[in-house]
Amino acid sequence: LDALPGQPDPEAGRRLFFHTKVALCASCHRHSGRGTVLGPDLTLIARQGGREDILRSILEPHREVA
Repeated sequence: LDALPGQPDPEAGRRLFFHTKVALCASCHRHSGRGTVLGPDLTLIARQGGREDILRSILEPHREVA
């Protein structure tokens, strides 16, 4: 994570999460009442693990099953 350029941008992450042609996160997950209930609700994901855990879940989504 230290190698990632710039500061975290929550709004850019939100746009990417709900984008229908890029990340497709919301096609399986919910966040803040939006999205689908196929996968875990990610509304409180920041409270459940550190930045490294969240990044690992994004890069290796099948490593751990919730």
